[in-house]
Amino acid sequence: MVKVTCSQLCEIAMALEACDVIFICVIQNDQEMLIPEGFEARIEAKGKWLIIKGWVPQVLILDHKSVCGFLTHCGWNSLFEGVSSGVAMVAWSVMAKQFYNAKLVTDVLQIGVSIGDVEWSATSTCDGVKREEIERAVARVMDVEDGEDMRMRA
Repeated sequence: MVKVTCSQLCEIAMALEACDVIFICVIQNDQEMLIPEGFEARIEAKGKWLIIKGWVPQVLILDHKSVCGFLTHCGWNSLFEGVSSGVAMVAWSVMAKQFYNAKLVTDVLQIGVSIGDVEWSATSTCDGVKREEIERAVARVMDVEDGEDMRMRA
């Protein structure tokens, strides 16, 4: 129901590249053309990042011992999968119950960091979050102390 805009995908890509953390980025096949020009070549040259186009076995990925963080839209399934895998989360709620779920993750359970809108909205746009905000959230989730505390609570 929610489509990521070209400009937002660019912000995500640039933030992940700037964080210099190992990541798996999953995009839908119809969004392949939205990947910033040269991004795949730059991360491929580093040899430690992966872009997957299409469906992935999310639970298997999250359960892997090297996965520490998860950027999620805060749908119930994703939250259950993240918690059961013991990963910290970057909570990016977009619409409906996702805002309440993000509050559960960040304020109650304290297993994640929120980005984007933090109040309920009936709209379903995934746009407007700048790379600096994404970088800060990813850095906190991947931090040795903060991130490890979040993972232990999860």
